[in-house]
Amino acid sequence: LTESGGVKIVKTIHHGMTRSIAFKSLPTTHYPLATLKRTAKTWIKIAESTSNHLRILGYSIDVSGKYVFLTIRCDTDEAMGMNMVTIAAQAVADWAEKNIDGLTCVTIAGNLDSDKKPSIRTHKYGRGYEVVAEVTLPEAVIASVLKTNAKAMLAVADAKLKTGSKLAGAIGANMHAANVVAALYLATGQDGAHVVEGSLADTTVKRAKDGLTVRVRLPAILVGVRGGGTTLPAQSQCLSLLLKSKTGLHPKQQLAEAITAAVLAGEVSLLAAQAGHQLAKAHKSLAR
Repeated sequence: LTESGGVKIVKTIHHGMTRSIAFKSLPTTHYPLATLKRTAKTWIKIAESTSNHLRILGYSIDVSGKYVFLTIRCDTDEAMGMNMVTIAAQAVADWAEKNIDGLTCVTIAGNLDSDKKPSIRTHKYGRGYEVVAEVTLPEAVIASVLKTNAKAMLAVADAKLKTGSKLAGAIGANMHAANVVAALYLATGQDGAHVVEGSLADTTVKRAKDGLTVRVRLPAILVGVRGGGTTLPAQSQCLSLLLKSKTGLHPKQQLAEAITAAVLAGEVSLLAAQAGHQLAKAHKSLAR
């Protein structure tokens, strides 16, 4: 990537940490959907009062039969914030039960947020940080460093990423994004179970003027730089190596973009290995 001019961060979106509250709705004169919207300022204030570090970025409401799902999206400052958002969701649920007729809280974790689970919704709309990164690989670098050629890499991308993933019904078409996400999550003290969302990546490969452009989209990078495993000595040291001061970026955004760049490198590496038919040979000789 360095020899190809470096990684270009195409887009970064902070969707925030989410939690979905499931309510049971009873037939009443005051329809809960409209009431939840009308009272939003009040329950948002209730949620934000639970922590000095939590801010509501937005919310969505889904109705299915007798159930109403309220999903809140939160800025949790430097923490990953799952616990913080769960506490806020409980406060909202308690308030809603007392103040909205016909609404009963079933659970504050109704699975619409798909925490630690793959879902089409997370893949499409994102969670935590969504980052898109790309690199343009010159044919000369492909030949000298990756030991293959653009045509062969395109053929693997077409068979594996497009056709194979489609036939499998995959949510996210990538080479092996989970490997890199898992490694960096563990190294920097993140919640390892969120590799599930991290694996929902899409990798696309296109012809460039002189080589290939490889792009990755990670819709759900869930990271924090404060609290939890980030305080462990080795993990804290890894974070200090990755995070730079005076960049103008939030530390969590820096980490999310660094992880995406690393995933891009891993995608290029495996794509080239498969194009050059070196994967099995590498496993045999290196045992990895």
